[in-house]
Amino acid sequence: LCQSCHAPRCKAGGVSITYVTKAMNCTECHSGHASDAKGLLGPYGHKAFLKKDCKQCHNPFVVNGKITTKIKGAALCLGCHKDVLAKFKVADVHGADAKNVCTMCHNTHASKNKNLTVNASGVCLGCHEKTEKKTLRMEKRLKSIRCTPVKDGKCFACHVPRHSSQPLYFMTNDIVTCSRCHESQHEITHPLGAGVIDPRNGKTLTCISCHSMHSAKADFMLTFDRKRQLCIQCHKKVK
Repeated sequence: LCQSCHAPRCKAGGVSITYVTKAMNCTECHSGHASDAKGLLGPYGHKAFLKKDCKQCHNPFVVNGKITTKIKGAALCLGCHKDVLAKFKVADVHGADAKNVCTMCHNTHASKNKNLTVNASGVCLGCHEKTEKKTLRMEKRLKSIRCTPVKDGKCFACHVPRHSSQPLYFMTNDIVTCSRCHESQHEITHPLGAGVIDPRNGKTLTCISCHSMHSAKADFMLTFDRKRQLCIQCHKKVK
């Protein structure tokens, strides 16, 4: 669609970028409809890109007709982003060390998302396909039972892989993460948090001890029916 009007031999700093545009998803950096930025770019941009300082990453710019970077893989990004270096020293499937590229999750030039993240559902579901299939199957049975960020494909609304030390890569602990949207649950709630232990596994009781994050068979995203089955999972004496 884009190339029906925009020939692939567009220019960047006077150098043809035909090689890149042949396989590139234009909407990763550009809006297809409207933008406040020149070139319909996303509202967030890499500092070097906004300054047109291509040589900060590309030097030489082209080798044998292909755009290159002066250092390959994650080393290029971590040369500047030293604040995340400690997190990347620990082996992790979400890290740049997994496939040696930060671009699994980040755009290098511009993005519609803060921190230059790529489309959340696209990058996550590339690996978490089983999670999505399970959620879709559940949705067909109970269409209303689905978490809104999951329904909208906004994985990063709750999870920040590699940039979090929390279980399941939550932005903060899961109680705080959930209450960012579920504000009314602050007022009256089942005891949660420090000092409240789930007798089933000996871990701290949190929101996801009872609620599924993505899809569920019962109302309110509960793992069991709330009238009785959920309660007796822990309260055995009342059976």
